[in-house]
Amino acid sequence: MPKVSVLIPTYNCAKYIGQAIQSVLDQTFEDFEIVISDNASTDNTEEVVKNFENSRIRYYKNQENIGFTRNVYRLIHELARGEYCIILCADDYFADKHIFCKQVNILAKNPEITFVHTGFIVKNEINYLEFPVIAKDYYTIMEGYDFIEKLLCNHSCTIALSSSMFRLEYARLIQPPYELQSRSDLWLWINLALKGKVAYVPEPLLVYRRTKNSLTFQLIRSDKLDYDIFLKQVFELDRRLVLLKQRGVFKKYAKHNLNMLPAIKASGCTNSHIFNTLRDISHYSLSWIYSPMLLLRIVISLLPYKIVNGLRLFYTIIKRLIIRRRYTEYA
Repeated sequence: MPKVSVLIPTYNCAKYIGQAIQSVLDQTFEDFEIVISDNASTDNTEEVVKNFENSRIRYYKNQENIGFTRNVYRLIHELARGEYCIILCADDYFADKHIFCKQVNILAKNPEITFVHTGFIVKNEINYLEFPVIAKDYYTIMEGYDFIEKLLCNHSCTIALSSSMFRLEYARLIQPPYELQSRSDLWLWINLALKGKVAYVPEPLLVYRRTKNSLTFQLIRSDKLDYDIFLKQVFELDRRLVLLKQRGVFKKYAKHNLNMLPAIKASGCTNSHIFNTLRDISHYSLSWIYSPMLLLRIVISLLPYKIVNGLRLFYTIIKRLIIRRRYTEYA
């Protein structure tokens, strides 16, 4: 059996998947397999994959599109064979030929570590920006609970799914979040972190590509970022996580997003994207804490935008206030 399973979920990514596969084949660590689950692509993805003619590549094509989350967990629960796994999105690629060596070495020497992630380079093809992302507030090795607090509450989500290598035995214990249309990566990291420690390599070893066809961008535009469902399920995982709300850490998350608004506007994002960021803030600030100053800042931030977006946000705020009582059992 291979030591590492590189799992590639893909849908209509023929333009990029060849570069992703080649970046794996170029690795100096050679004990791996590449498992591709094609989610019923309608482009020539299959042709691109089969042109490699490499015995370490296994290609599967779904008869119908089963959604990103189901496709990912099909790879984890049914198709992976390695001791360690890494989920490589089809439009990302490894920038370093030694990333597997570094991650496997850490996992092999530290059995208490459930997964290891690295820095990465953002290649934004929406506004043609490219820059490295190295987290300053992650330690080389962190306790799982400390990692979750940074991930959820301080908005230190400087992690790329494709940079995270994890132990397959722990990943297969995770209940797949099929009802979530987004945040399946956060769900994976949180569940793994609850089972042990987390390691970090502060080097940009991956290129994370953002395009208009990427899953995150599509979800933002379609208004399917299911915050409430995700947080409710997270708090059900471990009662200790409820303490995060009681300590007011979600207030930090909301303030961080507000402080990031000037940078978001400057990056050329659309009004719709900015509105969704504001709505995100209102979800966190109103679902778990009530802060008049935060609400005032949200309203002021929204002033330059269209009246229809203002009405939509007003509706969201009223809705959050009305249903807050549903979550009192978790407080």
